[in-house]
Amino acid sequence: IMIVYLIKKSYLETYEDRINELIRIYFKKYVKENQIKDFQENEFINLRSISNTELSTIYLYFHIESEKLFAVKYFKDCTSKEREINNYKRISFPFIPKYYGKIKNNNDEALVIEYINGRTLHSLNKDELDFKQKIKIIIELLYTFKYLHSNYFIYRDLKPNNLILDNNNRIVLID
Repeated sequence: IMIVYLIKKSYLETYEDRINELIRIYFKKYVKENQIKDFQENEFINLRSISNTELSTIYLYFHIESEKLFAVKYFKDCTSKEREINNYKRISFPFIPKYYGKIKNNNDEALVIEYINGRTLHSLNKDELDFKQKIKIIIELLYTFKYLHSNYFIYRDLKPNNLILDNNNRIVLID
């Protein structure tokens, strides 16, 4: 019963508003909080599958020591894995999931990234968002792309499935 409590508590932590991080960035008080590390698979409890595509499978994992939820991405194609790991290491922005490290398991590696509790724009009915919410999403995306472009990134996969609206109605660019 204790593990159920800890998992529930971890879900509640996903309700923190991302805009606080954005404010810290613009007042130059933003420090990358997470340390990148190598994890072992036995440090986690696999809760469920989040997504399964032809390139990867993403699971929701509970990290026992930190009592946090993570999205863990296993790649089916190794060529995109190294590129994605290197990209995550170079970015840190509130509207992009944080990178925490990787799990090494035999010859396989998986990315450990921040779990975003919310729904993709693809899964939302267009009537669920009012005009003000849509404008807010556009502004948050503009800030995100400004950050990416100023760091010499080009995002080539913009689609509703790669945008998650979190519990605070903040947009998060994934994948």
